[in-house]
Amino acid sequence: MLVRILLTLVTFIGTFYFSFWTVGAALAGTLGLPFLLSPVVPLLIAILVTRFVWKYLKTDEPTMRASIGAGAAIVGSIAFCVGFFGPLIVPGMPPQGLLTGLFITGPAGLIAGAVAGGLRWKKRQRDEGLGQKNGRKPRKARRR
Repeated sequence: MLVRILLTLVTFIGTFYFSFWTVGAALAGTLGLPFLLSPVVPLLIAILVTRFVWKYLKTDEPTMRASIGAGAAIVGSIAFCVGFFGPLIVPGMPPQGLLTGLFITGPAGLIAGAVAGGLRWKKRQRDEGLGQKNGRKPRKARRR
């Protein structure tokens, strides 16, 4: 339960900040929205993604699409937070270090998480299929 709470919290923080600096900035710049209104859309995005991850971590039999999406959201958020907040914590890092999270670790984590989520789903399906072929009941997924 603690792992589920921590993963959803990191997902919320990562999704909010990433979407704030991309979607929120684009909305404020192109549509001319007041800067105080630009966090509203990123907040809604972060709430939706966090709700999806919270439900995914509770389910026993996720679909392939859900596994890929949750893997991308979780690993992408963690990678973004490391790249974005890491330079703030480490002394002596230049202020441009924050851009690492936006342009390098966030997108790379998103892609790596999507691939890992798909591979995890495929492995889970293969393991359940092997259990059925050997005359055993398919093993239940572990709860987190």
